[in-house]
Amino acid sequence: MSGIVAALFTSPDARVAVHWSASGEADVFAGRWVALLGAPALLAALWMVLQLWPRHQVENRQAPVEPARSLAPDQVWLTGLVLLILLQAFLIASALGFQTNRLRLMPITLGVIMIIVGARMPFLQPNRWFGIRTPWTLADRGVWTRTHRFGGLVFPAAGLLTASLPLFGLSDDRVGPAVLAILLTAALACVAYSWWISRRLNGPG
Repeated sequence: MSGIVAALFTSPDARVAVHWSASGEADVFAGRWVALLGAPALLAALWMVLQLWPRHQVENRQAPVEPARSLAPDQVWLTGLVLLILLQAFLIASALGFQTNRLRLMPITLGVIMIIVGARMPFLQPNRWFGIRTPWTLADRGVWTRTHRFGGLVFPAAGLLTASLPLFGLSDDRVGPAVLAILLTAALACVAYSWWISRRLNGPG
């Protein structure tokens, strides 16, 4: 509905930017209906896929006869919802002529997503598709649980740091590498922690 309302404020032949280059320049345009209804359409498609998602996606090698419902579909839905809402708001602002710094908004958007994903991590059950899937977390439910609790601290912290990057006055060509460095550091920290906690719980073997 927000896309339809925004489209009413543009001329019939309006072309809306839907993609920007690394330098922040718009390089792909689409008609107003495609651009402004694209995000809601993707959100509806995601919702339909998740309605068909198997309710039991647990992989527990230590207790395979005790399946538990995975929260993976809920996490995907929540993350996708936030991402597409932010995308829709950005496209509407662009369509209405508001000037925005795309490279400054990018870390804020990704930071919010990292915070949401991190907040859900401690509740994520072992499954075949989502989470910190290392040989050590997949082999031991205890390692999985502790690693995702650790990720529940690391990723929100990394998200806050990412979202605050515009405050550091970085040049545009350094924003992307800084976001990538933060994300990789958080991911590698979780991988290393899963290895360490596995050795602590189960020994070197």
